[in-house]
Amino acid sequence: MSHAKAYGAFLIVLVAAVVLARRHPRGPDSVVGWAKVLLLGCLGAGAVTWATDTPWFGDYESAYYPAGKLIFSAPAELYGSQCAFGFVNLPLLAVPFVPFSLFAYPLAVSLFTLVGLLCIATSARSLANWSARSRGVAALIFALFVVNGPLWYSVREGNSTHIVLLMLIVALGLLRSDRDGLAGVVLGLAAVVKLPLVLFVGYFGARLRVRAVLGFVSAVAAIVALSVAVHGLPLHQMWIEQCIVPYAGKPVAAFNVQSLTGFLARLYGGSTYEWTPAPIGGSFQLVQRGLSLLLAGVVAGVFLRAGRPRSSSEMATEFSAFLVFLLLFSPLSWTHYFLLALIPLALLMGGDVELPRSRALRVTVWATAFACSLPLRGFDMDMPGFRFVYDRLLSSHHFYGGVLLLGILLYARMQQRAGGARVAGDAPLGGPG
Repeated sequence: MSHAKAYGAFLIVLVAAVVLARRHPRGPDSVVGWAKVLLLGCLGAGAVTWATDTPWFGDYESAYYPAGKLIFSAPAELYGSQCAFGFVNLPLLAVPFVPFSLFAYPLAVSLFTLVGLLCIATSARSLANWSARSRGVAALIFALFVVNGPLWYSVREGNSTHIVLLMLIVALGLLRSDRDGLAGVVLGLAAVVKLPLVLFVGYFGARLRVRAVLGFVSAVAAIVALSVAVHGLPLHQMWIEQCIVPYAGKPVAAFNVQSLTGFLARLYGGSTYEWTPAPIGGSFQLVQRGLSLLLAGVVAGVFLRAGRPRSSSEMATEFSAFLVFLLLFSPLSWTHYFLLALIPLALLMGGDVELPRSRALRVTVWATAFACSLPLRGFDMDMPGFRFVYDRLLSSHHFYGGVLLLGILLYARMQQRAGGARVAGDAPLGGPG
């Protein structure tokens, strides 16, 4: 599919989804209505998926499926010389893929995809039913899922980030109900799958949420200890040497790395079609570290000034802001990581993250949702002028959306502390008004 057709299909799906969601904010009220919505959702998700130009189930075929076959039969072959194109997780995390890998590849990938789709449906329903206000814009929250490019990129790649999304929603729900210990355990489990999430333990420590810290550390320590006990220390040394050390502190400029580091690597001339660390010298490290520290300092400053969350809404706002901060701060935030922004976007649309009533703010939220939802496509074409602009600037749209989203969430957090957030009776951002 050409680029024009791909983005044209995405825009058609986007407009149709928003119009229907605004017309029926609470969703269908009959079996026939739900059947139509399901059909439209499948067509929409299919169009957005086709707008993505990555290989079908590339991550599952090159990483998860062989990992399930090799972990007990030939563990020394689990990690290749370039982990970017193979299994990159802790050895123990290959074990959950063993049941799938018992089947022939077509059936195995179908079963794994089905599990992922069930997790997506559960995530969308959970966010849409979070509160009375979010139920008033349930259809809009479902529409966010239908048109989310990073989400369907994760499904198409056969990755697991959309499964981790559900784990984060569960963890946030536990935090909002003051079940910190269990929330820490769930986040610890998520962190061993997606390593940037490990910084959540630092957030819990800074907020003196001792039970969350203990739950988090206990979960991670137990998994690591079990992994070493079952698979031995040499395999873990191989994992660290081949999958951790080569990428530690080194920029990857590929267009599907949407972190601050990836953005700067492309700005400094790194290739958008190289998935190995780019040899970028000059002032890059100084600028990258300086901006990373500035980003962390701004987030820490807002959190300190706002004080500890005093309500479930404030907890959700701070959790969302820290999650988006991690997406920007982590050197290797792949495009599919940005599907995790569905949590704050849904909370903003549903009114669970409170904002002052402002037309400009409303437009900014919608623009942010659009930037975060665009499908992933590369532009490897023989047009030097456009290629230069794309490589340096246009390929970072999820990064731009993340920066906007973080700014909105930090602003909301300060407004909550100042008592300037809208009152409980106001309409959500996704609703009328």
